[in-house]
Amino acid sequence: MALQLLREVASSIRNSVFFSILADECTDISNKEQLTLFLRWIDDELEPHEEFIGFYHIPNIKADTIVAVIKDAIVRMNLALYNCRGQCYDAGGPMAGSRKEVAQQILKEAPKAHLTHCHGHALNLAVSDATKGSKMLSDALDVTYEIYKLIKFSPKRQGLLEEIKNDINLEAADLKVICPTRWTIRGQSFDRIITNYEALLLEWDACLEERLDSEMRARIIGVKSQMEKFGYLFALHLGANVYSLTDNLSKILQKTRMSASQGQRNANVTVEVLEKMRTDDKFVKLYQEVLRMSTELNISEPQLPGHRRAPKHFELGSEEPPFLSSPKDYYKRQYFEVLDLAIHAIYRRFDQPGFKAYRQMEELLLKSLRGEDTPDEIEYLTHNYADDVDILALKAQLSLLSTLLNSDNHQFDCFIDIYTAVKQLDKAQKCLISEVIILIKLILVNPLTSAVGVRSFSTARRLKTWLRSTMSQCRFNNLAILHVHKERTSLLDLVTVANEFVLKNDNRKRNFGVFTQQDFRKNMYFRQNLDLITHQMPPKKKCRIAKPNAQPGKARAHLEVNFSVLPESRRDLKNGHIFYLYTSFGKSVSETGRLLSSHFSLSDAEGYSFVAVITRVMNFVR
Repeated sequence: MALQLLREVASSIRNSVFFSILADECTDISNKEQLTLFLRWIDDELEPHEEFIGFYHIPNIKADTIVAVIKDAIVRMNLALYNCRGQCYDAGGPMAGSRKEVAQQILKEAPKAHLTHCHGHALNLAVSDATKGSKMLSDALDVTYEIYKLIKFSPKRQGLLEEIKNDINLEAADLKVICPTRWTIRGQSFDRIITNYEALLLEWDACLEERLDSEMRARIIGVKSQMEKFGYLFALHLGANVYSLTDNLSKILQKTRMSASQGQRNANVTVEVLEKMRTDDKFVKLYQEVLRMSTELNISEPQLPGHRRAPKHFELGSEEPPFLSSPKDYYKRQYFEVLDLAIHAIYRRFDQPGFKAYRQMEELLLKSLRGEDTPDEIEYLTHNYADDVDILALKAQLSLLSTLLNSDNHQFDCFIDIYTAVKQLDKAQKCLISEVIILIKLILVNPLTSAVGVRSFSTARRLKTWLRSTMSQCRFNNLAILHVHKERTSLLDLVTVANEFVLKNDNRKRNFGVFTQQDFRKNMYFRQNLDLITHQMPPKKKCRIAKPNAQPGKARAHLEVNFSVLPESRRDLKNGHIFYLYTSFGKSVSETGRLLSSHFSLSDAEGYSFVAVITRVMNFVR
């Protein structure tokens, strides 16, 4: 069944021609390295698909091993590696390095398979860089993580927090635990601390009144002292504003139907919002809000940190070094520093060399709709994609595209606008601009993120548990394919699957024969009407269900041909005779025994021995 699904997937990809590779690695419950492989392709309706190909056990995570497995999988799918137009991995050593890693080896055989560093992973690293670059934000994150450990790892303190919230009539959502590895789920965690701030301060006072060991008391005192400072409250509000934007971008980037160009556009929009936050008015608004909340909660006023002179060998001249004059200026500097770090980190992580080709294609489409000249973009396509696109026909179809989309009355600012408009064209209009459709497919086929690979790890955990940790790799892979491709699995032809299963073994072929559609229609009739049939029958009769005027099956026909006539001698009596007599006439062990006794002219004592024989036969059959 799994192989039949893969044949269907391979046929669809061959019809689409171009595809991209997505791969990731994980360790299963039996401590085996599993490489998960996906292929992305675009159908004629311009809808992207990311198809799961399977799990592949690899002895190590060296680049040569991974490349060999990817090539083997593509060859088995009867696909040409030369048609690969994109790769998407994380930035791990063997996957996307600069020497002999997987991406470089694939590029040697498929020069147009441009590498995309997984945007989700890139955003995760960007947020990590921005957080570590700001000491105020990094310290606030450490304190927040300590708060969650104190509350979430103690049912007693968790219950106490709920009681305090009820006493002060505070309607706030529960605290959200911070993931220690993912940096793009921080905004909601910071916001929950802010909404529960008053209840947390009261909880620390209540905890310190109890008898605690020295280590726990020190931890609570440390968290309480940090929460009573203005700097921590300011860092929470600033972090919540910045992290909420990156969290939202992370959710968008994990969508399957989004391409790398669309992901870049969303990242640029997020950066634009961060740049708009970089104004004095935005800072003053945030600062006043934090100041108001600190006054309501009796938190200490903002203070300047202690002045620290630079070493003498760094000093130039005799003038005094400049120091900030007020706490507001200090927090203003911290505010702009965090925003600059976030903007710079996103720009640096998302500016990838492999995106140059797709940027040229987008510019070609946008400039053509605006009526601008495109000599540089046409030249780039001629040198790099002449085998994929008919350049001469493309030039003519770009004029047709402008007419079809009515570009004079509509404004197209980005590729997403063009993609949405082209999707609404009918089939005949799409045939008129076939080369433009190929160009759009080349843009869309470039994957955005390898999040589908991470989702497949959950499938591995569900299928391969501690109780099934010794299953073979073939069975594990086939089950995973059937589980992931649920829609395709439900559309499989059961007759073909059953006959394929039977014909693999001579014993099965003798027992079952060849299945037809009629066999499955009977089975479907029985399933659909089972509840109705059993509901109308008394409880003792539910074990024997038969349609009225039903034709005998293969087993009953076999009994009628070979065992319907009882032998003359008792020695020639077979189990088949007993089973046929029971199912056709006796319907009970005692009645069948009486029929046998009368046929062989046995006494009651001798006939009683038949009961044990019949019981043994029926138990064997059941």
